Amino acid sequence: MQPSLMSADLAADFRTTDVARCITDGGFKRVALQFPDGLLAWAPSVAAELGRRLDGGAAGGEQRPLVFVLGDTSYGACCVDEVAAEHLQADLVVHFGPACLSATRRLPAFYVVMEVERRTGVEEVPGVEALVEVVRRRSAAGSNWS
Repeated sequence: MQPSLMSADLAADFRTTDVARCITDGGFKRVALQFPDGLLAWAPSVAAELGRRLDGGAAGGEQRPLVFVLGDTSYGACCVDEVAAEHLQADLVVHFGPACLSATRRLPAFYVVMEVERRTGVEEVPGVEALVEVVRRRSAAGSNWS
């Protein structure tokens, strides 16, 4: 299920106030948001929240910065994908999630370091216990699986 609203807790978790301040103070115009797979479902809500925060900071007829999501990064979750960001002419990458904090060479990066929870046990995945039980019963009965 994709989250649709940005709660106060999520705004704090994703540090949207700090990110918006970095974008505004730095005068960035094209901002790439990079999420690891485990946080990608939140990307539309985070981008929308940043848009709302940046709308309030745009002076007079000034156009607010363009914020977009890098949705197909080929790097590990901890590394900034400067190549994809450059292809989209970004002047800043905001990296969410676990980070190795390697120095970037082409673009400035703002890190929002957070842990991504992962399911580790079979019992935590809905429906798997029932499937395991069916397999056990069919195996014990010598059932033909074809």
